[in-house]
Amino acid sequence: MKKVMSTAASILFLIFALVAFGLMISLSYSAVARIFPNDAIKPLWGVAMADVAALVWMLVFAFKAKGFVQRAAAALNFLLALAGTLALVSLETIMAGQDFISVGAQYGQWLVYLFIGLTACNIIGVYAHHLTDPEVLDEIEQRSDLDEVLADARRQARESNQAQLAALGAVIAARYRDDILVRLGIPVAPVVIEGRVSPSGQDDANAGVPAPALTQDDSLLTPFKRDDDKGEGAAPAVPFRKEAL
Repeated sequence: MKKVMSTAASILFLIFALVAFGLMISLSYSAVARIFPNDAIKPLWGVAMADVAALVWMLVFAFKAKGFVQRAAAALNFLLALAGTLALVSLETIMAGQDFISVGAQYGQWLVYLFIGLTACNIIGVYAHHLTDPEVLDEIEQRSDLDEVLADARRQARESNQAQLAALGAVIAARYRDDILVRLGIPVAPVVIEGRVSPSGQDDANAGVPAPALTQDDSLLTPFKRDDDKGEGAAPAVPFRKEAL
């Protein structure tokens, strides 16, 4: 007997739930149809944004949502959809033609705003459901950490470049000076800088590369002479004294 009553209760509850759900859908459809009087399709979207949405968000909360944030978002959307459904049912009951409550223009305004609000809440809810997925939140957090690391690396690189500008400038200046000396015909001893041979006989101390000794006398460089000088009557050579370049 107990098992029979339990089965009967389940069947009656299912029938009652279907009747109640059907009544809500019927009244919601009629309410939204007042906004679109000449369209039979658009009121169905209103039913989807209210009655169907409440059922879907309830199932999402119970069986699909993961984590506290996603469950909270699903629960909030379920409550909003359920409240919107009840509001549609109430407005349609008032505006259906009864003579007990006077119906003003404000009821139609509330109906329009309610439909817009339900549509917006469900669209936002769908995005919020995906964005609050734990895997998505973890990915966002990891990318944020990576962005911070890259930003710090770029900052350190800029600071390192600024610190090395003086030394780099000294190296470039020394090479530029050596090119001028070579073009003037002033011999300079080669020196290896960073694996390359430079004609520099003296290098700037800031470049970090010690300058080797000159091949000639420390005080004089080889004087210039004309090729046709034979030693007789030739003008005395004018020596170039080594200056600190």
